[in-house]
Amino acid sequence: METGNLTAALELYEESFKFAERIGTSTDLYLETSYRYGLALGLSGREPKFAIALCERAATLARELNDGYELAAALFAQARCILTTNEDGNAERVLKESSEVASRIGDRFTRAAASLALSKVAFERGDSLEAVGLATEAKREFEALPAPRWIAEADTWLTELATRVATKTLAIGVWNSKVALEPKGEVVIAPLGGIPAFITADQHVRQLLTTTLKLAPRSLSMLVLGETGTGKELVAEAIHNASDRKGPFVPVNCGALPGDLLEAELFGHARGAYTGADRERGGLIEFSHRGTLFLDEIGDMPLKAQARLLRALERGEVRRLGENAPRLVDLRIVAATHRNLLEMVSAGDFRLDLYHRLTGFVITIPPLRERAGDVELLIDHFLAGFAREQDKAVQIAPEVRSQLAHHAWPGNVRQLRNVVHRLVSLSEAGQTVSRMPFELEGAESPRSLPEALDAEERRMILAALQASNWNKAKAAVALGASRTTLIGKMKRLGIEPPDSGARVR
Repeated sequence: METGNLTAALELYEESFKFAERIGTSTDLYLETSYRYGLALGLSGREPKFAIALCERAATLARELNDGYELAAALFAQARCILTTNEDGNAERVLKESSEVASRIGDRFTRAAASLALSKVAFERGDSLEAVGLATEAKREFEALPAPRWIAEADTWLTELATRVATKTLAIGVWNSKVALEPKGEVVIAPLGGIPAFITADQHVRQLLTTTLKLAPRSLSMLVLGETGTGKELVAEAIHNASDRKGPFVPVNCGALPGDLLEAELFGHARGAYTGADRERGGLIEFSHRGTLFLDEIGDMPLKAQARLLRALERGEVRRLGENAPRLVDLRIVAATHRNLLEMVSAGDFRLDLYHRLTGFVITIPPLRERAGDVELLIDHFLAGFAREQDKAVQIAPEVRSQLAHHAWPGNVRQLRNVVHRLVSLSEAGQTVSRMPFELEGAESPRSLPEALDAEERRMILAALQASNWNKAKAAVALGASRTTLIGKMKRLGIEPPDSGARVR
């Protein structure tokens, strides 16, 4: 059938099947020839019900013989017969079972072939997004094997799929059952097993997260981009929770460990592999088998470790330090960074081939200052949580809320959370916070051009005053203005000398 001569193949399979039937209907030979003959019949359009029955019989025998490889193949053949003959609507269910069995036993080819077929089924039922994800997943698996003919088939389908999708509206699915939408539709909350929720009212972020979780069940590697404190790890764990992978979620901060130690943590080591390795130890890649390995700050990973990680991704195997034999792993990676990886690739600090492996799907979490309405929502969320934790009711006055809402938050959600925590901790039970008891780090976020100019002018005046120990005459000279002009600007901008006894003249 690989050469396209279906008639010749059908004759050979029929002869093989009859020979195997004479030998015995409970043998491996009968099992394999049954589904192969059935598939040939199905693709030829002859005797569709008999073709499906042959494949079903082969799948039943594979279960009895506990042969996972032949079970995955028989189920795949059965599904293809169903799709070709349109005899019933169970093709998707059978394909998913084939994919699950293949994944469990490490049969990457059948799993990829099933994903490609499932992509076509998904598109036919109107789920374009899932179709793209499945097809991309299949192509990556075929490339890793490699399987040139199937790579070409996946490429052809992806091209056709792109054309079809371009002619219709892409329907974004709703959040799955693990994610709740508030009744008013204003806040999306993703409960992540005891850690703080991801909360947003920003429509762009909501759509981005919806798309991300829609793709989560695929085995695509994902890259989460965003400034420090935007919630990249929360998104990574949400991807894991929505993926139905049975293994653990394993977070690793690549920037917190020196290069050699990072390699030992990721890949493990044999006893005596290096000084101090007094016993063998599995690495975090092995520990994340059938789960999700979250590599935070992947841009800080040394090039040597990048090369080993790439091999683990491409071949699905890991070799401990000091060992020769590889160990098979079902590896799914979600990586995150605040750095520009493409600039690092150009500078020679990050491998281009690894970059392509990590970017099956890229999610960019915008900074808090660009997420409309999120500051107010997060203030209420953190305020309620810390008030409950410390068993005291605390309120925040409107003027303080306004100050927080217009702050730039260079540390994003993490910084806002810490600020609210400090406010609650420094307040008495029943108190309304009417003024900030401490300075906020980072400049306020201006809402207009005049505010931006005022903010810059205020910054320059404060810098000059502090440099001159609040001597207005010296500060005015440094600024190229008169003392009278400086005093007028200080009044307009609300700049007052500190209360700590600094000289003011």
